[in-house]
Amino acid sequence: MGTLMDYLDWRGDLTFAQSPFNEVDNVILSQLSYVNFDRIVPPIGSEAEISLADAARRYFQHYDEERISSFGFILRGSVELLRKLAGTARFADAGLSRFQNVIDPDETKQFSAMHIRLSDGTVYVAYRGTDDTLIGWKENFNMSFQTPVPAQLEAVRYLEDTAKDGTMPIRLGGHSKGGNLAVYAAAMCDPGIKARIVEVYNNDGPGFDPEFLQSIAYREVRGKIRMIVPQLSIVGMLLEHEEPQVVVKSNRSLWFQHLMFTWEVTGNRFVRAEQVGKE
Repeated sequence: MGTLMDYLDWRGDLTFAQSPFNEVDNVILSQLSYVNFDRIVPPIGSEAEISLADAARRYFQHYDEERISSFGFILRGSVELLRKLAGTARFADAGLSRFQNVIDPDETKQFSAMHIRLSDGTVYVAYRGTDDTLIGWKENFNMSFQTPVPAQLEAVRYLEDTAKDGTMPIRLGGHSKGGNLAVYAAAMCDPGIKARIVEVYNNDGPGFDPEFLQSIAYREVRGKIRMIVPQLSIVGMLLEHEEPQVVVKSNRSLWFQHLMFTWEVTGNRFVRAEQVGKE
């Protein structure tokens, strides 16, 4: 079985007109959000955008291979994903815009997101998961007893600020904490924006407390939520979920299954497992 990188070798030459958006595309765009696009992708407040291929060229002009080799595993893998995406017909012309990256020790907030406009006439709003900052991990722990945390509020503000004047259908998604942010933003955003949301992807991200799951706001989007977890899910099992879960196989064990690069792919979908492992 293959992985995300193999999927791009197999199907990267297919445009969205030839093969519609699928769950693997979602994971790819969620993973891309881990790349630091400061001073490369136009920031929030700007109406400009840059193609993924041009963003990749600028990125590798700014970061040499020695610098990239010093990155942690998730970021290093995300950079290699960017390199590969830039050479595909499916993603090279995707428009990147509205990049925001905030780390605020005073509020215990780590937040990053961007828009990815696709050739099928939709926009994917990608929320970054927990990065390697102490602030990010502290906020993650706070989510176990506090709703909302600052990043959740930021996720709603970001979506409303960046999508309020648009008309394109919206997908939201993220990995780990980013998946939780996508669900929270979809539930709590302005009704006009909520009506344009077609799907929300929570890729092995934590859930919510029972009070939130019983809210009208959550129930309005519950049918649009797609929850994907590996067999040995840890983060995705935290707190409560009501939406159905797609359980996928990973080529690694234990904690490493949380990494989306390890999820097994066949064709245009992930390889299914019968259920989450007893572990």
